[in-house]
Amino acid sequence: MHGQSQLLNSILLGLLLGAYHGFHLSVILWLLVGTLNITLVATWLTSVAWHNGQLPILSVPFALTSWIVLLATQASKSVTMPVAAFSPDGSPLLFPFADNFFTSLGWLFLTPYPLAGAILFIGMLITSRYMAFLALLGYLVGDWTLAVFNRHDTIIVGYNFILVAVALGGFFAAPGLASFAMAMAGVVCAALFSITLGYFAYPIHLPVLTLPSILALYLWLGSMRMRDPDANTRLIMPHPPGLPERAYEKLRIARRRVGSEASVPLSPPFYGEWRVSQGFDGPHTHQPPWQHALDFEIVEGEHNHRESGNTKQHYYCFGAPVLAPAAGQIIAMRHDLPDLEPGKADVFNNWGNFLTMRIADGNHVLLAHLKQDSIVVRHGEWVSAGQTLAACGSSGRSLVPHLHLHLQNRANPGEATCPFHLINVLLRRYDRRRAFRLYHLPGNGDEISHAPADPGIFQALHHPPGTKLLYRLTLDDKTLQPEASLTFILSLLGQSRVTGNSGSSAAFEETLSAIGHFDRQGKEDKLLDIWLLCLGLTPYSAAAENWDDHPPFAWMPSPLWLRLLLLCLYPLGGGINSSYRRRWDQTQWAWIQEGEHNLPLLPFFRRPILLKASTEALIDPQRGIRSLCLCVSDKVYKAELLWPNEVK
Repeated sequence: MHGQSQLLNSILLGLLLGAYHGFHLSVILWLLVGTLNITLVATWLTSVAWHNGQLPILSVPFALTSWIVLLATQASKSVTMPVAAFSPDGSPLLFPFADNFFTSLGWLFLTPYPLAGAILFIGMLITSRYMAFLALLGYLVGDWTLAVFNRHDTIIVGYNFILVAVALGGFFAAPGLASFAMAMAGVVCAALFSITLGYFAYPIHLPVLTLPSILALYLWLGSMRMRDPDANTRLIMPHPPGLPERAYEKLRIARRRVGSEASVPLSPPFYGEWRVSQGFDGPHTHQPPWQHALDFEIVEGEHNHRESGNTKQHYYCFGAPVLAPAAGQIIAMRHDLPDLEPGKADVFNNWGNFLTMRIADGNHVLLAHLKQDSIVVRHGEWVSAGQTLAACGSSGRSLVPHLHLHLQNRANPGEATCPFHLINVLLRRYDRRRAFRLYHLPGNGDEISHAPADPGIFQALHHPPGTKLLYRLTLDDKTLQPEASLTFILSLLGQSRVTGNSGSSAAFEETLSAIGHFDRQGKEDKLLDIWLLCLGLTPYSAAAENWDDHPPFAWMPSPLWLRLLLLCLYPLGGGINSSYRRRWDQTQWAWIQEGEHNLPLLPFFRRPILLKASTEALIDPQRGIRSLCLCVSDKVYKAELLWPNEVK
């Protein structure tokens, strides 16, 4: 990346010198000197920028070197570049505003002609519609800002507004309303910087070049990097930066599947199924600054106790094992307080017997109201997630036996809590069906249990790199491909991907509880798309009866008119509302996984529906994914497994 930046800055310098001068020995010499200077400045600046906010060097070496070369050539009178040379010159292409915009866009590569800018804009549209939209709007906002100060030189500095809008709106920041607002604010800053820099640069015959955009980007990117990590995280910088559509799609799926980046994932701290008796912002004790907390108890039927419930031993959760919700180190504990009978509370020792453990991100998990003398770990001991730590009790401020769980920044019990959520859980509510959730923030009355992996389902869906599957693909019982293949590979970046016959591919990740697919790339591939729709998100737990997912609508086969409509309705892409259910079929000795997929007309609304599809996958614990089926628009696609093989 460092070498590419040096090369780009050197190319820009060559274009700058060559744009206004014919072939001359002095120009060649200045280009050589300037290229050497760019290399030295880029090497030094890369280290400085990285250690001061992990900032990119952008075109700083080009801008600084250009000023040095231009001042030196003026002093030596070997080459002159008056500001007048930066006035646009080109034949009209369309109407005045379009010509001005395209001319300014052409300045990005020092070709200030409407046709050059128009070609570049068409390329932007093909590559990223959103980037083209940001470029146009950024130019408008910058032009209006200059007009407020009675300046009308947008055509020679407007490319700075385009650069800032594209960079902040979707390249260095996650695309969305927040980054869009930041991009437009950055454009205003760039316009003001262009006025200030022009005041000093123009009298000595220097162009402002890309310096206004550099200052604006450093101002905003530096602020993003230095912001409080616990603050709102809607302005996450993608790593590595890329096209806004792709970054948005990855972020959208990640947030749908694994929740907010500001919330810490924890596993359920118990065996079996427990009910949430008090959730976040609970009416009894979960109020600020301790609002992020969960209380759990065991319920059978509608009762949390047997017999009369007059003694603590009557409660189902009393004495039940308490597990570590994450890996970490035990840093504080208390175990000597007695367990109280129902209805009594120790208000002087609110937490009762407790354990505090520091986890990997530096936060602290507190488990409270533990049974007296039940702690089985030592102070300073490192524990793994799921390890038994103690037993549930009724010590401290606990009117009935229950388990309290919360997360806090500091170690001392009683500090303010911070957000967290549970991962890889089975959820039961009023319909009593076990719904799988990769992440879940439990509410009052939710019945939660851990989602253990089934070895048969895992074996059917786990494909090591080098595995190749062959399927016979049919459409309405007519053979489309007698041998369509899926190959599982490990990319050069270490990412697991599944590739189809056409070279198209999708990434996938496996956890201990599920497999999830994302980042579909390449052209149309029917088998790959059927695979993704059938198995896009699949839990390994045999107890999971249903779950939801929101894959990209690009996975669903659709006619051309619908794709064009979706491009207008969803500029950054959108998702399908997918609902899955799974059952064991004894006759076929396989799991049948069914899915319903609805493509809504508008974002955040389930109706009206533009397109419906249904899928079915046959998951054989011995042979793998035996068959796949997709029904969409009165068409039935089927894929029958021929044989799996390891690629030699």
